[in-house]
Amino acid sequence: MFNFLEKVKMKGKKWIEERKSVLLKELIHQMLWAKLFFDGLYICYKKSGKISFQKLAHWIGTEENKGVLWKLKDSSHLLFRNNISRHRFYENVFDWTLGSIFHEGMKLKEDVYIREVYQKWGAIFTKKGKLPPDVNIKELTEEYETIIKRAKESNKQEMENLHYLFTKAMEQLKKVIIQNKNDPLLNRFLLENKDLVERVYGKGALTQLFASMYKNGLIDAYIKAGKAYREGGWYIEALKTLEQALKEDPQHKEAKKEYETTKKMIETTGG
Repeated sequence: MFNFLEKVKMKGKKWIEERKSVLLKELIHQMLWAKLFFDGLYICYKKSGKISFQKLAHWIGTEENKGVLWKLKDSSHLLFRNNISRHRFYENVFDWTLGSIFHEGMKLKEDVYIREVYQKWGAIFTKKGKLPPDVNIKELTEEYETIIKRAKESNKQEMENLHYLFTKAMEQLKKVIIQNKNDPLLNRFLLENKDLVERVYGKGALTQLFASMYKNGLIDAYIKAGKAYREGGWYIEALKTLEQALKEDPQHKEAKKEYETTKKMIETTGG
């Protein structure tokens, strides 16, 4: 997705809307991985009090060489920022929160950089043998220590802010998913990426999410995905998905009917 993001920006609003299904699926995929990346940073920080500037710099990037988080923010703006309405509220508020995550991440990156640089050069400049005779080493040392202390305090606040914002964003993302429950590609993506979804939201989260989306929850999700596979000509995938629905309820009429229809398609086409 991100490789052609600049080209997509040049397209019209209608073109983007027509491809929203693919763009939304990719955005959700990348957001799940972004949450896992931050969780790793946060856990490491809580244990050691340290944050890797190298990891942050790679994750965020620069204007000339954008990282994953930067591109994720851009893709969210592309999809949601020019479509503000009551009906798309959760998409709009998710976009706002993701923008806040990006800007808080930029501040964190700068403060981590200051902390690393001043610790490195402070240790060099405050050695007596490396200073001119008119420099007050005590004052210089205090200056470096103050700068490092302030950066350290900022790191703590920024990490907690990011933790809070990510928590809010992931709740908003669930509402975006529910709002787009009739998107067959999104439905298939969720089923195909159950492990990833549950690494982010917790064990059993996907079943709970489908319960919020469909009357019969997981069974309906399997049936919708099975139909989408069949209509796309993916008959084997359709059959496997419908078998999952029948495991949930062997007597489910719609699941049985769709299963038999798919079997006949396979027999007719030879697979």
